[in-house]
Amino acid sequence: MRRYHLLFLVFVGALLVASACFPARRVVLIEEVTNAGCGCARGLDPGLDSLLAWHGHESVVCIRYNGWWPWPYDQLYLDNPAEIEARVNYYGITAMPSVVIDGEVLPRICDAIPVPAICEERIGVPSPLKVVAVDSRDADSFYVNVTVIAEEDPQADSLALRVAVVEDSIYYEAPNTLNYHDHTFRTMLPDTDGTVFSITPGETLYFDLSVGLDPAWDAGRISAVVLVQNDGDLSVVQAASSRPRRDTWAGYYGVDRGDILISGRSSGFPTTFTNLGSLRDTFDIDFVTELPGDWSSYYDIAGADVIGDAVALDPDSSCVLTVNFDCGFDSGTGEAILTLASGRDPEVARSLDFFAISGVCGLLVDDDGGDTLERFYEDALDSAGVVYGVWRRDAARLDSADMALADFTVWFTGQTVPTLDESDQEALAAYLDSGGRLCLTGQDIGYSLCDPTSSRYSLDAKAFFETYVHAAYVMPNSNLFDLTGRSGDAVSDGISLTIRGGDGADNQDFPDVVDAISPAEVIFDYSDPAKHGGVKFEGGSTRLVYLSFGFEAIDNEPDRVLLMSRIIDWLGPAASVGPGRPGDIVIACYPNPAVAFANISVSGSGGWQALRIYDVQGRLVRDAGGSESRNFLWDLRDEEGAPVSPGVYFVSLSAGASKALHKLMIVR
Repeated sequence: MRRYHLLFLVFVGALLVASACFPARRVVLIEEVTNAGCGCARGLDPGLDSLLAWHGHESVVCIRYNGWWPWPYDQLYLDNPAEIEARVNYYGITAMPSVVIDGEVLPRICDAIPVPAICEERIGVPSPLKVVAVDSRDADSFYVNVTVIAEEDPQADSLALRVAVVEDSIYYEAPNTLNYHDHTFRTMLPDTDGTVFSITPGETLYFDLSVGLDPAWDAGRISAVVLVQNDGDLSVVQAASSRPRRDTWAGYYGVDRGDILISGRSSGFPTTFTNLGSLRDTFDIDFVTELPGDWSSYYDIAGADVIGDAVALDPDSSCVLTVNFDCGFDSGTGEAILTLASGRDPEVARSLDFFAISGVCGLLVDDDGGDTLERFYEDALDSAGVVYGVWRRDAARLDSADMALADFTVWFTGQTVPTLDESDQEALAAYLDSGGRLCLTGQDIGYSLCDPTSSRYSLDAKAFFETYVHAAYVMPNSNLFDLTGRSGDAVSDGISLTIRGGDGADNQDFPDVVDAISPAEVIFDYSDPAKHGGVKFEGGSTRLVYLSFGFEAIDNEPDRVLLMSRIIDWLGPAASVGPGRPGDIVIACYPNPAVAFANISVSGSGGWQALRIYDVQGRLVRDAGGSESRNFLWDLRDEEGAPVSPGVYFVSLSAGASKALHKLMIVR
């Protein structure tokens, strides 16, 4: 994912030139199957309501079907069981609550953590259709007028128009304590089969539908959710709501908002901001950064009237904002947040965060769906003395080339279900094929990829798990929370863990049971030794540690630090220390051999007057000058910024009257 200013200019130019024929802005459809007796719904429903309120019906709409499990007496189900069952069976849903996003099922989900990232990604995918819905009512009936415009060829096998009548603020005292119910399904027009139609580019179709008002409905709280669905693959091509459009509203998204950069280089991340309100508006801009010492960051604007630190936009018009990072030679993760707030209503504010990583030895992939579990990993890595960067998977995808720029990767998934999509699997497979060093941890990884009831399950996903994780999936829940390491194992010997309570995340509801596929080895057993919770694999230069539970749930910090230190020591190339007599300065290089970076540190001195790196012919490769620091992170580039060749190099350091020399090996 290398993206630099030239690519950005091409992107902006194409966007502005093609704006007249740009596909329609997508409205994402969330369909939820819930139940008034379900404890999981008590957490999921409010989370989805918050997401819907944030995006607004201008960007995300919802239909909530009350199903029959685990409580068959749900009154909102009994009001219309035939049509609810038809929609649930249409998707083949067998577990409640479940969430469907634009036709893709996310089963066995008890919170909304993975939903925002999926919605944001879908919002960024234009639709070939524009759909407009308007409703009206009289004393007896509810009417919906729908306009469908084909901006492009929908390329669908079988299109069907469906109109769901939904009601908000239904008061119903549910056993799970949720008493007010929004987006609740009442009926489907003309029926659950929908109206089958075809459309060609440039064509406009009109549909008029109506239904008699049921006395049980509150006519003032009903509206229509329109979906155009491809019955061939169940995907939703476009959706819309009949609710009136607001005067002031906005949307903001960027598909990839992070990258790993070479020290001293720059990169920009383009994002799209849209005025979704019905009136022209001016949006004030606030830009906040947290950067390593010698970095800088700024933003550019294209496609809008710029007024000081604000942009003015007409209704439905967009601008491209690009956040740029200029990386220096200090290591770490740079972060930036760009916020735009409406001048008409400051409460309408939209923010996106961005990141860049440079000069690190390790990579921490935060794939917990927006949760805050990274703190458990950061504390453990900090205690282990690792120089690392944090990759936000909800902000950007990563590929094997990104991971190859670090010496090892720690990837955690938290409670996100499903997890590791096809692009993640492809990236990890290529990374491990090329000798990558990976720690993978999460309680539902095996379930998501290998269990036939998971929406991520496929023969290919199962093959990836068995081939690259070197584990066999046994069952989705150990129902056990104590683990013991294997005697003599370099990672787990002498370690006993509890993954519930204490100061851990306390989030292990379904820790997977797995087994090792030879030549991999089991490294952790649950308290029932027939059930295993982790494997280790070594083949060629590839090394992998897989924990079928979430590392973040370990109930005390000392155990987390010990296990992480063991994992990093086993995954990463060992540090080497230059020879020295007591009282002399001593040079240490980590890793050695080095692949992407080398952290050069000195002990016995508070800094140095000169640090120089020479090749085996004695030619000066890099002059780091003097420093009061004890560390210099070398990006394995020469004075001109070009990568040095693999081979042997010598680090020369002088501090006061003392001098030291150390050999460093570089491999690619």
